[in-house]
Amino acid sequence: LLEALTLAEAEDDISLERLEFLGDSFLKFIIAANLFISHPKYHEGQLTNELTKIVRNDNLLKLGKSTPICEYIIGKPFNLLKNEGWIPPGYKLLSSKVKNLDEKVTSDLDGDKAVTHQKFSSKSIADVMKAILAAILLEFDERHAKYFISWLDKDIKFTINASAASLLPDDDNISSNEINKIYETNNLERLEKVIGYSFQNKLFMIRALTHSSYHHHDIAIESNQKLEFLGDTILQYIIARHFFNSHPDAKPAKLHDFQEAIVNNKCLAVIGIAIGVSKYVFQESPDLFRDIDQFAKIITCDYMIDDEMNYNDRTEALFENFTEEVKIPKPVSDVVEALIGAIYIDTGESIAEVTKAL
Repeated sequence: LLEALTLAEAEDDISLERLEFLGDSFLKFIIAANLFISHPKYHEGQLTNELTKIVRNDNLLKLGKSTPICEYIIGKPFNLLKNEGWIPPGYKLLSSKVKNLDEKVTSDLDGDKAVTHQKFSSKSIADVMKAILAAILLEFDERHAKYFISWLDKDIKFTINASAASLLPDDDNISSNEINKIYETNNLERLEKVIGYSFQNKLFMIRALTHSSYHHHDIAIESNQKLEFLGDTILQYIIARHFFNSHPDAKPAKLHDFQEAIVNNKCLAVIGIAIGVSKYVFQESPDLFRDIDQFAKIITCDYMIDDEMNYNDRTEALFENFTEEVKIPKPVSDVVEALIGAIYIDTGESIAEVTKAL
């Protein structure tokens, strides 16, 4: 907790920067998931707008200022408040003594406030809120982290154990026979074996594979845009936590680099080709079909890529063939993220199960 309250400006041995990195990813994920579950009729644009409103720094500043937390933030080096400039908590400095303080200490704040108050940027307070969230997550669990968010923002209520059926839009009232027909006709069982996860509700997988250009004949199936929105935040969080734990000495900038190296359209599209997801995308766009086909042909070599290769070897080989001139078919990376979102919902909001599949 002390680490979460210590700004980098304090020039201490600890600071909140790493915790803020993790807390930022977790906050975006858990709010995105809650919006997805609480507002099943929202489209992807509405979900994105609501997410942005909640996680933006000015909102976190407002929420943070409404709590006593700011009083405990450590934002200045202790050595700047030496001698007469430092007083223990709960004590007040005599006005006559303030005049003798170093000008550097009193330049920003007047009178007694020079030692009883600190100035913070709005981002600093927002960062503290995210760092505390990460500290609670690491010390306890996701449930306690949700409690903190609800305490911070009384308008946020988390849905507990929402059933998978309740997360389907009203127009997805499709019979099991119709779902099974799509599942069997397109040999989706093979895809489940590839990704290492068998869906309890096959409709979630079908939705994750459905591009906005595709219509399943007379069956109304929502496209993968909302699941992609959710899956993106889930992947960001899982990757952030992985590198946070595996590189305990890495600076936040390095952690961001690690995260960006994996969670980007190029990497996810290559992974989509490597595991064969691109073969199962439901789409009716000639341009998209051409882009996927060209992308797959350019980055693969028959002598290098074959079905007998394991996942790691296939992915490594694909990256070796990749060049910057290749046009990346974003819908393939979207499907990868949508599948992640679909697994999360299908497992009853289990990050552990999603991590296993990854």
